[in-house]
Amino acid sequence: MSSEIIAAIIGAAVGATVGALITYFLQKHHETQKEAHERRMQIFRLLISTRFSGAYHWGRIEALNMIPIDFPADNKKWASVAAAWREYLDSMTEKPGETDEARMDRSKTIPDRHVDLLHAMGVSLGYSFDKVMLKNEAYFPKGLADWLYAQELKTHLETAELLRDRKADNVS
Repeated sequence: MSSEIIAAIIGAAVGATVGALITYFLQKHHETQKEAHERRMQIFRLLISTRFSGAYHWGRIEALNMIPIDFPADNKKWASVAAAWREYLDSMTEKPGETDEARMDRSKTIPDRHVDLLHAMGVSLGYSFDKVMLKNEAYFPKGLADWLYAQELKTHLETAELLRDRKADNVS
């Protein structure tokens, strides 16, 4: 065989191998990006669907805690989400030595910071929700709201009774 034929065979083999490797790595990159997008969408859907059902939904708490992982602040595309998350978290976090008045003022900002977070997430994921829609438009039956409020009130009353009983036991 001539050296030209051998060179052509080697060139074809190298080209096929390189082409297969490039295809493989592009496919893996696409799959990784798709999985990351699906995780972000799952977080967003959960936060949107539970935005009126209270802060104590376990899935909601888990989704909020996944934001720094799936919306990293060091990525320009997700930086606005990370910033909105930090502001929302700060509005929910009790500060050492905080007065009751300061706590009440801070807690009044929580709904708006939550809307800001949802809006930043929506924009970064390609949605065009406006803040008024995110704040006001969702189905949440009054009967369910009343039941959840009654359950929360019952829990608070039971906790207060338990604490009173413990205090009485310690005094005796």
